[in-house]
Amino acid sequence: MAFKAVAFDLDGTLYPPRALYSRAWPLALGNLRLTLAFAEVRKAIRAPEATEACRTSGSACGEELRRLQARMTAERLGAPVELTARRIDDIIYRGVVACFERIRPFPGAVDALGKLRAARLRLAVLSDFPPERKLEHMGLSRWFDLALCSEDSGFLKPEREPFVMLCDSLALEPEDILYVGNSARYDLAGARAAGLGAAILSRRKVPGADLSFSAWEDLVEFALDSSRG
Repeated sequence: MAFKAVAFDLDGTLYPPRALYSRAWPLALGNLRLTLAFAEVRKAIRAPEATEACRTSGSACGEELRRLQARMTAERLGAPVELTARRIDDIIYRGVVACFERIRPFPGAVDALGKLRAARLRLAVLSDFPPERKLEHMGLSRWFDLALCSEDSGFLKPEREPFVMLCDSLALEPEDILYVGNSARYDLAGARAAGLGAAILSRRKVPGADLSFSAWEDLVEFALDSSRG
């Protein structure tokens, strides 16, 4: 397999998740009902029956997904939809992003990105939450050709649509792209369903992954060996 691009999940893949938890917990604790309700809604939206209903209706798009999650969260809170949508934007999106001003990537990640770019592989990010400002705060924006949010496809990982959007945006075939994540349930399953290569950040071997790695130099070696065919 000759990879032409390497795409990354962001949260928990390019930086340690504990780095966000330690900074975001006061925000989450201060808005606990909203945080819990939103988490329940995101789980419900990923459910097979929900995604199939959106796919069958043909109404799936980023705006529709965000309206749906605001409406479902508002129902759980017993609050007005417009107010809930504003709170989601202020707290879940903008508030959390502000935490990234003090978050740094995994040791070895930046060096790996530099080596992949030097080998002329295209680099991208596909995250279930908007990644641009997070990448800017962590000083990573310059390494990536594009940064995409799954929401804009109308679906969340592990559905195929976010990964199809990634392929279309890179103008590459699925087999040309290695997707790197930390979740077998979302990243590995979604990449596989769409026909992409898959590498998982894990200290244990993950069934179904082309590569399971904990050292970033192993990812570089695998991607460059594969890129040489």
